[in-house]
Amino acid sequence: GGDEGGDGGGDEVDRVPWKEGGAGSGVSLSAQLVNMLPENAALDAAAATLAAGWHAMEDPAAKVLMVVQPEERNVFDQRWIAARLWEAHGVRTVRATLREIHDGATVGGATVGGVGGGGGGEPGVVANALEYGGDTFSVVYFRAGYTPGDYPSEAEWRARELLERSAAVKSPSAAMHLAGTKKVQQVLAAPGVLERFVPAAQDAADMRRVFAGLYALDGENAATAVAQGLADPEGFVLKPQREGGGNNLYGEELTAALQTFDPAAAPGAPGDLSAYILMQRILPPLTHTLCLRAGQVAALETVSELGVYTGYLRIGEQVVMNRGAGHLLRTKAATSDEGGVAAGFAVLDSPQLY
Repeated sequence: GGDEGGDGGGDEVDRVPWKEGGAGSGVSLSAQLVNMLPENAALDAAAATLAAGWHAMEDPAAKVLMVVQPEERNVFDQRWIAARLWEAHGVRTVRATLREIHDGATVGGATVGGVGGGGGGEPGVVANALEYGGDTFSVVYFRAGYTPGDYPSEAEWRARELLERSAAVKSPSAAMHLAGTKKVQQVLAAPGVLERFVPAAQDAADMRRVFAGLYALDGENAATAVAQGLADPEGFVLKPQREGGGNNLYGEELTAALQTFDPAAAPGAPGDLSAYILMQRILPPLTHTLCLRAGQVAALETVSELGVYTGYLRIGEQVVMNRGAGHLLRTKAATSDEGGVAAGFAVLDSPQLY
């Protein structure tokens, strides 16, 4: 890990929180079209939201712990957020991998696997305070921990457990992380489920009008969903619980996977597809685009995906912040099924306003 910000740190520079948000902000600085591009404050908003969590914990000596992958490639976007946290809010950031946290972090004086909880009831002492490398941390910002590859051993799982047990604000917590999975999205789309969380009938109806079809591949309706996918493989995509691009199955790969379906298969056994959901494929309009890569200009038909960030902070049952926090537009060739920027399938872009 390394300390970022201030006169003792290294070089300065989402959910994944604000993943690529810092890099996306810079695209709106195009000199020729600047008046036609919307403002994008994703970088400032990311730092402001993390700083709000830091302020809420009322420990001016604490820092933000950014959890990163070993040999991280997507480092510049992360360092921009750390730099903005220091420059705008005076908050320092330390980077560490899950393995480093396992080896060196404690909660309430207990090492990983121990019994935490020291310090409760003493004035000025936070119960379950997170400490690492001689520093105390009031916010944990996860830029790793989203894929199975981030947990190659039990040590990484123990580190994640330690962070969850700590009093630090987590971005995101395990509960919020799970709430954003494909499976939860599919369950929310089931009849009557969304309405439990959106009691205003008209609001729920408006939201459902923009839902794509989402279908479970376990339970009593799984066989019907599989039949739908096999009948129209180009109209659906098979999605696992993964982030980062390169994981979805389309066309022939989708068909091959669905043909293995066995409703009697045990969980995790061949024929069990419960780790996937079947989603109606979204077919966005095509745009004629000039793309520049490695000094070469190419005229391509492209499609774009617009993501809108939200800065959300909740302490206990109190919602401290819930506001818009910029956007990210990713553009890719229409012939590409996947769309991750870091994975090499798409590029950062900006909407053009008329």
